[in-house]
Amino acid sequence: MSELEESAPAASSKSESSSLADVAIQRLQSIYSQDFSFENLSIDPIFGDIKMTITNVVKKYTADNPEIDNVDVIVRCCRPLIQNECTNAQNPKAKKKEFNTMIVKSTLSEVELKEIFELLKTTFFDLPFFDSLIADKLWLFLQHSNNIDITEQTTKRCVEKYYEVHTFDDPAKPERKIVLNQIRLVFKCCYVLVLGYHPLLRYYRWTTVDELVTNYPDFANLPDKQELLYLLAFRNIIRIALLIIPPQGNKQLLLNIGGRLEGSGNEYITGTGQKVCVTRRVAIYEQEGKVTCQKKKPKTNASSDPNRYQQHEYVSSNKVKKIKLGESDIQDMSRGTTLSSTMLAAHTNSFIGMIPSGFTSASLAH
Repeated sequence: MSELEESAPAASSKSESSSLADVAIQRLQSIYSQDFSFENLSIDPIFGDIKMTITNVVKKYTADNPEIDNVDVIVRCCRPLIQNECTNAQNPKAKKKEFNTMIVKSTLSEVELKEIFELLKTTFFDLPFFDSLIADKLWLFLQHSNNIDITEQTTKRCVEKYYEVHTFDDPAKPERKIVLNQIRLVFKCCYVLVLGYHPLLRYYRWTTVDELVTNYPDFANLPDKQELLYLLAFRNIIRIALLIIPPQGNKQLLLNIGGRLEGSGNEYITGTGQKVCVTRRVAIYEQEGKVTCQKKKPKTNASSDPNRYQQHEYVSSNKVKKIKLGESDIQDMSRGTTLSSTMLAAHTNSFIGMIPSGFTSASLAH
């Protein structure tokens, strides 16, 4: 895309605003048609009529911002606007709603599924029970992801098919609930990565720090360039996650997902005295999710809704690392659909050491 964006000449005079719009429209159409024909995109439920969307967005943007006389800036600023319009196009009523999730069908190859598996294994290396309790079911979960619609509801109940969750509800063993919440986090991160590979959803992702600071001007003067790359990755992760996880009431869950997948290895704890890095990510959550900070509602009994997202309250990695599960605990909590260890080994051994091409901060920032 960068070559396409650099190849077109940038106009420099305000008097050529109509010509600027035409050049920007042509360039954006070239960008969006690299992998898909406009005929297919025009009837796709996600994108609606892409040609008309591009034209309308660019013309409105140039009319509202006549002082901008550079095509590169117009293209960069219009891309997120086009993506928002394309999201709304899937549902005529979406614009009337505060937020709208969508239905997506995964279309990944086995190589891509294995890349995601290895990335998750690396990302959650600190879970002492990953290999014994999660790995085989996660691989089966990935294989099934191509055969189901990925929606808010299937994401919400993504663990129930693979575990007998009632076995985690033991008052005498409270650590089991922590384990279950970590499993839910792994599986939800998995769905976000699966969507991140979806070809039609790549346009939700910003590819440069310039796009980030254009939409988040408070980040423009950050001296830490690596932090900017992490923020770019975090924003892209949150934008994809919001397709299947509504923002209201799920701030900590989304911060957990973004923190795990952005590549920094940091944990983001909200509340009084929160760090500046947390405040930046909360700003991204609020802007991308179109929510504002609200006072916390009184907590309800978690057992009244065992599948609620709010179970993902912050649990420090140090606390998780200290969890020790006996063999009987593993066997008890592993009940449900499984994949044999022989099959799992056959799928993973040849991919040890693979550099995943998924949602690392490097791949999201370029």
